[in-house]
Amino acid sequence: SRGALSAVGASNADSNDECSRRNRSWQRNYERLSHFAKTHGHCCVSELLGSENATHDIKFIRWIRYQTHRLKEHKLGSVRPDVLTPLRADRLQKLDDVGLFDAKWKRMFRRLVDYRERYGNVNVHIQYPDDLGLGQWLCNQRRKISRTEPGHDPLIDRRRRRLEDIGVVFD
Repeated sequence: SRGALSAVGASNADSNDECSRRNRSWQRNYERLSHFAKTHGHCCVSELLGSENATHDIKFIRWIRYQTHRLKEHKLGSVRPDVLTPLRADRLQKLDDVGLFDAKWKRMFRRLVDYRERYGNVNVHIQYPDDLGLGQWLCNQRRKISRTEPGHDPLIDRRRRRLEDIGVVFD
């Protein structure tokens, strides 16, 4: 029994070491992402793969994809403790602050702003021939934002305000 107790103690120490190692790894990746975002103005690390300036390895890109996957699972409420650890609120906030979850959205928003500057409105037809994805994206934003209760999701609330600021109307 003394041996059993020391085995439990060793097991807890191993578990704590593993947790600490994972926390340090997460922090290193976060700092790398934060530096990338400050340097490039976005978090689309994978866009630089294959370029001469690409210094980002595939493990880092996989980490970024995993974080966004965890966010999607969190938002869908389908987090299973045996499969996926929920994204901690403090980490979620840090990743949101650095702009990870907005990278693709911001690109599409910029295309919508360009459309507005060109045509004077944001009434993009779903099959707008000059940018086939833009109309569908706007339709999806209207649907997703309209279905989300205000105050329930700060990211959705912020996106709604930005779209309304340029003239998008929600039913």
